[in-house]
Amino acid sequence: MENTEIYSQLERQLRDRTNALEAANTLLQKEIQERKAIEAEIRRLSLTDELTGLHNRGGFYLLAEQQLRLAKRSQIYTSLMFIELNEFEQINQTWGNELSQDAIVAIAKLLKRCFRSSDTLGRIGEYQFAVLIQGQDLSCEVIQNRVKTNRPLAELI
Repeated sequence: MENTEIYSQLERQLRDRTNALEAANTLLQKEIQERKAIEAEIRRLSLTDELTGLHNRGGFYLLAEQQLRLAKRSQIYTSLMFIELNEFEQINQTWGNELSQDAIVAIAKLLKRCFRSSDTLGRIGEYQFAVLIQGQDLSCEVIQNRVKTNRPLAELI
């Protein structure tokens, strides 16, 4: 075999292997992107209450802990509010689970409207919510007025 023939054969082999590696790399990159998207979705689901879209208990506590550390270090005024829907189980027993869940979703919407997007809202129990408010000194009366001035719950359901 002549040198030019050997070089041509080697170039073809090199080109074929390069193409195969590029195809394998493209496939791996696609798999990596899919895996990252799945991991992000799993992370979101692990921190989010499926019914309301608010942070769940673990997500709220994780974020609140970070924000409280930052607030302490930066000396930012911070309020933590727990909201328990007293006797809500009675609504569930009287009107059923579906209407009860609709009411919880409506309450979550109301809370979202009453607080700033920078405030941290969470559903930490079946009938319990929590709010972490930073940078504002809000009294309970201010919060009550915000809730009262928003549309009635019936309009949210």
